[in-house]
Amino acid sequence: ILLATLGLAAPIVYPMRSLTRTYSSHGIESQDQKALLYARWEELMKGGQEQQAAASEVAKDFLQKFGNVDDQQVQSVRTWFAKYERTQLEAAFNQAAGAKDYMKAFELGRRILSNDPENFRVLSVLVVTATLIGPPPNPDINREAANFARKAIQLLEANAASAPAPFPTKDEAVGFLNFTL
Repeated sequence: ILLATLGLAAPIVYPMRSLTRTYSSHGIESQDQKALLYARWEELMKGGQEQQAAASEVAKDFLQKFGNVDDQQVQSVRTWFAKYERTQLEAAFNQAAGAKDYMKAFELGRRILSNDPENFRVLSVLVVTATLIGPPPNPDINREAANFARKAIQLLEANAASAPAPFPTKDEAVGFLNFTL
């Protein structure tokens, strides 16, 4: 409150005690702040899972403040952040499917497919998931799963799927996907 009364911006503190850095949006020139944020992101993005999570927060802040600039730093952060978000989404999808939380897996799988509609593995896992959701039958999910099965079969027939995962072979994948239709 005292900082606001004096017209000073409150500092931004990034999570994790050992990684805490404070940046003031007041008193540091924009380019200096950009350089500090970029250096912090660059340091964190090379670390383990906790550091990567902290790097994603720094990246969000960086892109919010400097995302309208078209330079190499912004492109690097934007590319890394998109890949990080995609990886996190796929990990959550795999975890939900593995934990048999089929409705959550279906929701996350849809989000993955909205950005990568030819992801054979996700299409196939969603088809399998739809068969495991169980009663009562959900006509919307069944209809959607049938579309996913058709798309997965098309990818296999066009040799566009690099691997038939989660199935052991292409023939087993085609057989199961056709069976679900």
